Amino acid sequence: MSTAKRTCPDKHRPSRRTFALGAGAALAAATLPGPFVLRARAADPVRIGLLHPMSGFYGNAGRQCRAGAEMAIADVNAEGGLEGLDGAKVEAVNADVQSVPESAIAPITTLDDAGVLGVVGAYASGIAIAASQAAADRGLAFCVDVGVSDRIVRRGLTNTFRLGPGYAQAAVMLGDKLADIGPAARSVMIIHVDAPYGRGVKRRLGDVFRQVGLEVRETLPTAVNISDFRAIVRRVEEVDADILVPAVYFEDYANTVRAVKGSSKTPRLIASLFGGAASSPNFVSEHTDIAERIVDCAHWYDAGFVAQAARRKAAAERDIPYGHEVFMTYNATRLLLDAIDKAGRRDRQAVIAALAGSTFDGHGMPYGRTRFVEGQNTGASPAITQVQGSEIRLVAPKRFADAELLFGTLATETPEEGADPVPADAEENAATGSEGYRPATQ
Repeated sequence: MSTAKRTCPDKHRPSRRTFALGAGAALAAATLPGPFVLRARAADPVRIGLLHPMSGFYGNAGRQCRAGAEMAIADVNAEGGLEGLDGAKVEAVNADVQSVPESAIAPITTLDDAGVLGVVGAYASGIAIAASQAAADRGLAFCVDVGVSDRIVRRGLTNTFRLGPGYAQAAVMLGDKLADIGPAARSVMIIHVDAPYGRGVKRRLGDVFRQVGLEVRETLPTAVNISDFRAIVRRVEEVDADILVPAVYFEDYANTVRAVKGSSKTPRLIASLFGGAASSPNFVSEHTDIAERIVDCAHWYDAGFVAQAARRKAAAERDIPYGHEVFMTYNATRLLLDAIDKAGRRDRQAVIAALAGSTFDGHGMPYGRTRFVEGQNTGASPAITQVQGSEIRLVAPKRFADAELLFGTLATETPEEGADPVPADAEENAATGSEGYRPATQ
């Protein structure tokens, strides 16, 4: 592939909550009836809402999302602010949710009262669904950062916009990529947690795999916090599928892979759908000995984008991994700010209209320009990644890929330095004789 750098464009039970209102205490803003228009001087900052689970089950992910949004705001301000609003700087108004959808309603009211022009959030799909509906009721633009449920953009809401791909699109892309390996990879076994997340993966991928000609030999349900992996290993050996798809939570994922890779008979590929191994820097650093060659279809960035190195450096300076929480929220924030800039006025309806017609291409993702249809960016593409040499490499989409998919016997150790990789099609030809405690992405 070409190594030319791509250039930058021009310029988620109501309970007690604690709201961290960043942007200072002076949040009062005069409003006009009808379409929300903020009365402000050109020098006054533009406020946007950041809604993330800073506490509870998703707290760590929420904090990384928040960091990504803050990085985006810092970059826009360093670039001179919003040109369409006479160089106005951007301020964040922060709100916490407690990792459950019901806790997302009241913070939207707080953000509305603070005079924000739009909201970015809210990591988990369920939280984003609740929050975006509440934002719609108040005429607020809502830019989804990480959430992948297709319900988010299938409710007829005109205020909700998702830059990244959804679950169904990713399932199809993964199925197509695995089917393209050829005759050496024709059978699949799915191990799934017996919970909505795991059952959803089983249904969706099972249907897709059958449609592309892959044999689903078995779907094996498991509990959370597996203590004994011997039965799983025995069953994996008995089924003897070419490809293993784990759909379990983070720690169970690591332990499942470790047990399977240490068995006498291993699958030739381990792949996941938004599974968090091959697209999680934390997984690779914490489980280097077992991460090699794991595949994930999820979110990933375009390493050739000219500003990507600076964004990665900013994350490193904050001592956070440059994972999907960071770069997806960074991009959702830039998307919202680009629309506010293009709207050229502090008018919520004008911001929503600018998002609907957005052609934003400053995201640094393996996409083209944005084109929203009913709130979904049809220009988005899922990314397929694979751990190779202890690094996360992008293997699809082909236009942005920096590696080829490797397929073959799995090993617990990483390849020797300088060893030549074996592309999937090369090993296929040789074989045939012819020339979490959480899902990482919500």
